[in-house]
Amino acid sequence: MTRIPPVICTLVLAVLASCTGNIVQRDAEANRIEPRVDPSTLDIDELKDLTLPAKSLAGQHVVLPKDLPDQSVLLVLGFTKASRVQTTAWSRRVAQDVRLSEAIATYHAVFLEDVPALIRGFVTRSIRRSVPKTLRERFLIVTEYTEKWKKLVSYSQSDAAYLLLLDPMRRVVWRGDGKVADDSYQALQRAAVKIQ
Repeated sequence: MTRIPPVICTLVLAVLASCTGNIVQRDAEANRIEPRVDPSTLDIDELKDLTLPAKSLAGQHVVLPKDLPDQSVLLVLGFTKASRVQTTAWSRRVAQDVRLSEAIATYHAVFLEDVPALIRGFVTRSIRRSVPKTLRERFLIVTEYTEKWKKLVSYSQSDAAYLLLLDPMRRVVWRGDGKVADDSYQALQRAAVKIQ
């Protein structure tokens, strides 16, 4: 097996960090992302008419929302490497809530459209290694239409987690972003109960 020189590894990691938003100028406010959920502004039909391709870490090509299961679905979305902190926190909180995790299917999506094609495979393999095999079918890599997704989630903070709760008809019934907090989590629970 050929070893990659450390200089090349350092260069690839630097390019990867800059492409995934890891090197971002931040001010004190950018680090304190408050959940922003305003159901009154939702257009509930905005997702069901879209065709958004993705690929699962299990290697399956998926078209959202068509290929989602026939039940309520929570999409946990991250647009940068740094958003992993918040997306992981949301995922853990939902997984620990037996009632909620049985009522909805949770899917995760990572957006790599801005990562150069040359290193996209490296990034995908790195993500695959960090995700347990049992979750790979529901962990999606998105390499197209990032701007449509950003519009759909009302994108405002690069390192935030974004969440969409879909009913079985593929309508967005709840939208949230930012750190997991009691008030936003309770809003998610209430929305999930309403669509059962």
